[in-house]
Amino acid sequence: MNDTKPPDAADDPMASVTRPTRKATPTLLRNVLIPDSGGDGYLRRDVLIADGLLATIAPAGTLPTPHGGGQLVDCTHRMLLPGFFNAHTHSVEHWVRGLIMPLPLELWVLELIHHEPRGNGGWNGPKSFDKTPSLAIGVSAMLCGVEALLSGCTAILDHLFIRNCEDMATAVAAYKAVGIRAFIAPMLDDDAELYSNYIPLCSAAEEVNRRAHAAGCACGSRGMRADGNFRERPGGSDAEKTKKQLALWEECVERFHRPDEGIHVVIGPVTAYSASLDMLRGAADIRRRHGLAGHTHLLETRAQVIINNTHTDNKTRG
Repeated sequence: MNDTKPPDAADDPMASVTRPTRKATPTLLRNVLIPDSGGDGYLRRDVLIADGLLATIAPAGTLPTPHGGGQLVDCTHRMLLPGFFNAHTHSVEHWVRGLIMPLPLELWVLELIHHEPRGNGGWNGPKSFDKTPSLAIGVSAMLCGVEALLSGCTAILDHLFIRNCEDMATAVAAYKAVGIRAFIAPMLDDDAELYSNYIPLCSAAEEVNRRAHAAGCACGSRGMRADGNFRERPGGSDAEKTKKQLALWEECVERFHRPDEGIHVVIGPVTAYSASLDMLRGAADIRRRHGLAGHTHLLETRAQVIINNTHTDNKTRG
């Protein structure tokens, strides 16, 4: 499903976005509180920032004000800390903030899949997966990056579901424009039915389904499956989709992995149970060949523990 035709690049206002290259102004942080590297306390220091680096750290009140347009900041009531790292987020979820009622994560994700801009309830109804422009992904990534900076983060890992490299390109452009270091993990799977394995199996599914139907009870779109039934067995994978997803990761690495420019591509299967063994092995091979980090969902909830144990056992036996 990653061969969706992208919108015309000429219509994409983010296509030419690059990371800002402003000349850094020397800045002296006077009398700032910093952690004591030699103990558990804090110290007052003067800190000179020059050329984008912490150039000098000296006892408070000892460094001169920078010359040639430098900036002096009185930090008597301030503390200096390293930039935080948001080690797991999904930028596209900004589009559904406040839209979905509180639910167990697995059911909440099913609502997310439906309501995000590319879902069946997205911007273009049932045709949203094909019709929603990649620019939507860039806009939510930009918002995510800005909010991260405002909360003290200077780096972010975005586990990002993409349809194609155009989705990835707009996210890369957005993070470059914001100026935050971004680790982007294209979140891919090879389920024959998208995210069919996201709901735990029910060992007595046949009997539970029979009783529920006899009583006139149907869970509908909020149930274990779209037809309201509980799942009896793991969903299958699609070998052709596996090849396409591995190729998409490879293309993303080739086009976008630029650590020196603040963009790192991370290999990110959506979960261990929505990826076949062939896909997981392929992901590991890509990581080894390119020296990349990896990222996935594994133990976020008790349900994920159950699903992983079930699928790992099935895969091992298979």
